[in-house]
Amino acid sequence: MSVYQNLVTLSSTDPTLLDPDSTVTNSVTGETNFVWKTGNFSIQNLSASATIYIGNSSVSTTSFGFKLDPKGVLAVDSLNAVSGLYAVTDTDGSQAAVLGIQA
Repeated sequence: MSVYQNLVTLSSTDPTLLDPDSTVTNSVTGETNFVWKTGNFSIQNLSASATIYIGNSSVSTTSFGFKLDPKGVLAVDSLNAVSGLYAVTDTDGSQAAVLGIQA
């Protein structure tokens, strides 16, 4: 089992890939910052006041798939996100803790 973790700083305008470990290299393509493909995945909003909006690569504060309240946690079992999960925040510079576990 492999465990990956990353603190991701978010923008209020540009969607950021929620990558559990930006230092991991894809063994097939050699690419770093690869999209999380499978496994368990959690995102914690570290801010006491900012809201995080999660969705695809065009997520915004007005068009999103999931709203993560301050100090909230989103846990996904058996994620299969071919195109990745992205986020923006209503407070520029807010951070999310991202954890990924692959069997």
